[in-house]
Amino acid sequence: MKKKYILFSMIVMVFGLCTRCNNAEYETKDNSIYILEAVAAKSARVSFDETNGADVNLVIRLAKPVQEDVEIRISIDPYALARYNETYNTTLAPVSIENTDLEADERITIKAGEVLASKKIHINYFESQGKRYALPVAVEGLTGNITASVSQSKFIYIVAKKLFVRTPILRYKSGPSAIAAKPILETGADGAKTGGWNLYLQAYTIEFWARLDMYNTQNYSILAIYGNDFEDSDNYNCYFRFGDANTGPSQPNGNRNYINWKVWGAQLTGPFELVANQWNHWALIYDGTNLTIYRNGEEYLKTAAKYPGGTWVMHDVQLIGSHKAVNNNMNLSQVRIWKKALTPAQIKDNMYYEADASDPDLEAYWKMDEGPYNFNNIFIDATGHGHDAIFRPNSVTGFGWTEPQKFDK
Repeated sequence: MKKKYILFSMIVMVFGLCTRCNNAEYETKDNSIYILEAVAAKSARVSFDETNGADVNLVIRLAKPVQEDVEIRISIDPYALARYNETYNTTLAPVSIENTDLEADERITIKAGEVLASKKIHINYFESQGKRYALPVAVEGLTGNITASVSQSKFIYIVAKKLFVRTPILRYKSGPSAIAAKPILETGADGAKTGGWNLYLQAYTIEFWARLDMYNTQNYSILAIYGNDFEDSDNYNCYFRFGDANTGPSQPNGNRNYINWKVWGAQLTGPFELVANQWNHWALIYDGTNLTIYRNGEEYLKTAAKYPGGTWVMHDVQLIGSHKAVNNNMNLSQVRIWKKALTPAQIKDNMYYEADASDPDLEAYWKMDEGPYNFNNIFIDATGHGHDAIFRPNSVTGFGWTEPQKFDK
């Protein structure tokens, strides 16, 4: 009887050891390392500025705790960023490890019995030179058989510089528009048109920040763009302006605190609600079917295009003008012309940040922040496509620059 008891005890002990071995093996193999933010998203934006650079708070997690310390390597993975760019049609450049406080072989430990560890990564400020950057972080396990999650062990931190810029102050007087973008459309003595952009667009977005110190002038134009058919004004002119000749009382009897977009056979006119000295972000979109205006990232006005499916041929781009002298100061900043219809999310996500001047869909980009020290009557086209905008001092009665400012107050 005693022998049977000893034999039974030995079997139980061996079985228990095997079970613990199996559990230990299962505990590691059925476990993974992942980045916590990657559970809900593929990327996140971190603000980047001259004073503070940027900080990334990386949180790494185990699916479940284990009975030993787990060592994890953190690295920058440019291939993950390349795949991200390809998937989401972006042109983000990788932040160099030299611009961070990461070591070449950066490691972090999740303590035995715990599931979380965090690492604050600092990104030193560097000049972006008109490009958009991202920190593509990857993690991998260096302990036992605990592997990194295939889908959640990499994450893209988009390093975005918030706008903090000077803006020009213009008061239009008379004559041609205050600003003309190259190449300028010329009219010969015989009336023939030469030069111009000759840009064929099946969709487009025009966006900018604008502010007016008073709304009492009719037809104070921010944009005057000339397009397809010189014989048909419906299919030619594109105006975005404050006030309009056909709506509201004339100056000086009342306000003109509304916008009007006249384009390609259609007009959109907003309600009387604009506030003097208040910045607004405007985005004008033709998507092949509809014409839509977004104000501060939200849909504002929309109508069906008169020529759906048609191609707009952009010939000439003029900024700031009117049919008469005005006493209102106009501020304008971050004027961008895209060769595609931006999505609502893209408008809202990017309006407070510099655009990537190397984006192939960005045709023209005037930051309008040159002055006052480096301004030579030229607003530079940051894309390098040659659309530098010429300032005409004789067309204004007043011109100057604001102090640097943000738009997300």
